[in-house]
Amino acid sequence: MPWYKGLFRRSRMTTTLTIFSTMCCIIGLVLLCNYTSFPVNLPYGSHPSSITSQCRPKTNIMFLKVHKAGSSTVFNVLGRFVINNKLNMAIPYKKKHTARYNYLGNSSFLTKDMVLPLPEGQRYNMFLNHVVYNRTFFDMILPRDTFYLAIVRNPEERFSSAAKYFGLVHRLSTFSKTPFVFEQFLKDPNKFGNTDLVHNQMAHDFGIPKTQYNNQSFVEEYIQKLDREFNLVLLLDYFDESLIMLRRKLCWSLKDVLYLKQNSASKPKKKIVLTESDRNRLEEFQFADVMIYNHFQTRFWKDLNSFEIDIHYETNHFKDVRRRMESFCSSYIQSKDKFITIAKSLWNSAFNITIFDCNILNMKELPMLDKITANLIQTLNT
Repeated sequence: MPWYKGLFRRSRMTTTLTIFSTMCCIIGLVLLCNYTSFPVNLPYGSHPSSITSQCRPKTNIMFLKVHKAGSSTVFNVLGRFVINNKLNMAIPYKKKHTARYNYLGNSSFLTKDMVLPLPEGQRYNMFLNHVVYNRTFFDMILPRDTFYLAIVRNPEERFSSAAKYFGLVHRLSTFSKTPFVFEQFLKDPNKFGNTDLVHNQMAHDFGIPKTQYNNQSFVEEYIQKLDREFNLVLLLDYFDESLIMLRRKLCWSLKDVLYLKQNSASKPKKKIVLTESDRNRLEEFQFADVMIYNHFQTRFWKDLNSFEIDIHYETNHFKDVRRRMESFCSSYIQSKDKFITIAKSLWNSAFNITIFDCNILNMKELPMLDKITANLIQTLNT
């Protein structure tokens, strides 16, 4: 009898199936637990993110630019798409290089005449500048199919970053020579003057009135409204995963969502420490921000888990591509290479990253806004 026929005898079949099942379980656990380092070897076209997927890129986007939450980096990603695809961006109608000319306003009171007008018959595709969220206003100026996008950050990290960036840490350091610079401030923030830039700033940007920051029922109801109105809320804490989710939801290419960090605060020379008491007081001080973050953090993981497991492979691939891009963009001046090629994968067609790409990836927010504004004015004059 041929050897392979013996496998189908009952006595041997049970043993074989047991061994096979055990091996499958082990392999499955390795894949699930180590997806960030396991080589990508999925069957082509087996998931909706394959480059063979049929979808049309979304071009109408409202991005809520939340302070000190990675929003300048997202601005660069979206602004590049505006430039590369010759889209119309709603821009504050202000004189260039005047104070806060990249802000539409610092309150929820907004009118159409605050935005640079378009020629007859054209429409705005995106809004990306600082603003206090007002859905009624954006419904007036943006198309009905607009994709609403925002970003949030761990409130403790956002507070520390804002405190450094806006000079609070420097001010407090004159009172405290210890690493516990926030201790006295958090005991009584009102003693230190205006605290708006570090006090529930996420809540402010989302449109919650200052008088309601500690009103739990109001904040809860308002968050439910935001949950219905925003298509996606990114987490700075998981930025790469966020951008891959965004890429899939917008049907953009992998190259479209590449980034270099923008406007990040420099590390302070002095180490800053928060005690457990500080953290408790900070949580009270940032009551509305904590509620917003907790809600959208939970939603983020729900959204991420709604995709097939290959999204983790794609995120790992994206990080590898970013490392290659960063290496090239940081050294191309000394290098003879004019571009690098990113090979085709399950999630992207082959594409080049050029010196031009590096320059625009490195472009800061205000120069990019100036470029977009110049392009729009040129359209107005033709």
